[in-house]
Amino acid sequence: MILRLFGREAAAQQSKSKGATSTKEGQREHEEQADEYYLGIFRNYDENGDNTLSLKELEKAMRKLGIPIDKKTLLEIFASYDYNSE
Repeated sequence: MILRLFGREAAAQQSKSKGATSTKEGQREHEEQADEYYLGIFRNYDENGDNTLSLKELEKAMRKLGIPIDKKTLLEIFASYDYNSE
């Protein structure tokens, strides 16, 4: 969630610097830019390209990001986003 908020804020700042207005169209553009930003991040950690993050891939991502996390917390985070229980 922190990355999502940061990405939308960064996209909004970038558009403001280009003179974009704060209309619904401008907001939609910000959201599209943020979505592309997150998709790029996701693809960096989806090592096998199956469009999902396994527990192992999530653990590697956390390590690469420098986020110390114990196995129990990692499992809790993973379970909270694993909607299909795979």
